[in-house]
Amino acid sequence: MIIEESITIAAEKSLDDAIIALFSFEKKCRINNDITSLKEVCIHIIRLCKTKSDWLKLNAALATINKRSSLIRTVIIAVVNEALLYVKDTPSLECKVDLIKALKEICDGKIYVESESANLHFMLSKIYEDRGDITEACEIIQDVHVETYGSLSKKEKAEYILEQMRLNLLKRDYIRVLIHSRKMNLKTIEEDGFAQVKIRFYTMMVEYHSVQRDPWEVCQAYYKVS
Repeated sequence: MIIEESITIAAEKSLDDAIIALFSFEKKCRINNDITSLKEVCIHIIRLCKTKSDWLKLNAALATINKRSSLIRTVIIAVVNEALLYVKDTPSLECKVDLIKALKEICDGKIYVESESANLHFMLSKIYEDRGDITEACEIIQDVHVETYGSLSKKEKAEYILEQMRLNLLKRDYIRVLIHSRKMNLKTIEEDGFAQVKIRFYTMMVEYHSVQRDPWEVCQAYYKVS
């Protein structure tokens, strides 16, 4: 079996030789439409790179898999979710950013991994915020249209919109604060289980309307959480 053989090749020769052998088998699987084996070998490729702690080859393998199998949903979903498990194990912040960006590149434009894409955007945005780069953090997260994502729960959508609003308040981009606030489903945040979301939303609206010097709207926002 190629998987066992590749482990031996990686140990006795090199990781590069193992990857070449695996991608040769991957091509045969695609040609023969053997999706089960294709998914298995693609996961093994990135798993082998992770085992060898070769993060550059892991990112390169992800790009190759995306290029070859981007139309095969089950493969992309499996590979993305496998690689997401590795983010916490990256040896440095730079390595983590590179892996997140590699995964984000795979997910962008693919509806079937929209939830994973939103999560990757959020993680990357958080990294830039922690670095003090609020502008970049906003740029990364603000164009994610979570309100249209069918794979996210109402709670997840609401909390994501809150983060978009929060970052733009930090940036003092009040136009975008208003734009994101209008994405919030006001009926949803009145439901059970949304108390904290509701409080955070209207607290930020108080800040926004205070900047706009609109006392009526400030009062309305306070009334909603009173």
